[in-house]
Amino acid sequence: MTLAPLFMLETHGTGAVLYLRNPLSDAGAREAMDACDALPPAVSRLRVDMRSLSLHDVGAVDAITARLGRWRGARNGSTRLDMPGVPVSFEVLAAG
Repeated sequence: MTLAPLFMLETHGTGAVLYLRNPLSDAGAREAMDACDALPPAVSRLRVDMRSLSLHDVGAVDAITARLGRWRGARNGSTRLDMPGVPVSFEVLAAG
């Protein structure tokens, strides 16, 4: 049996979208953010779509959000977070 990946990373121009799915563990969160760190330097906008998550580890979500802050600052970019069950997105720009 082949399991579907726990995340998918899609890039387009200067932006990327990280799609996460269940179950999101601390290790899965680190692996997903390592993939985002490896994106080309020209990518400065990242949207993280967690809307498909129903059961998730709070520690994993905390790990994602902490790494997003570092990712955003290192690239002088912006991040957007789409959370499960929340009808609005949260976008943060790098302080610059």
